[in-house]
Amino acid sequence: RVLRVGFNTPLPGGIARADGSVTLVWGGPLTVLVDTGGPWLRPHLPGLLRAQGVSPGDVTHVVVTHGHSDHVGNLNLFPA
Repeated sequence: RVLRVGFNTPLPGGIARADGSVTLVWGGPLTVLVDTGGPWLRPHLPGLLRAQGVSPGDVTHVVVTHGHSDHVGNLNLFPA
């Protein structure tokens, strides 16, 4: 389930405003979060998970697609 839909909005001057998607995959023994969103999502991420019946402590694996802040900004919510 996509918890937060990413976007890429071009702005004047050849720049863009962008944010990555956050996706939850669960079932069986695994609860996987694909990307954690940017640090600006931190106040909302636990609630997005709770809406699916999942707490941060239930997440067994985190997969990050790449190292940009809008994808890894909340890794510290999911200690190994």
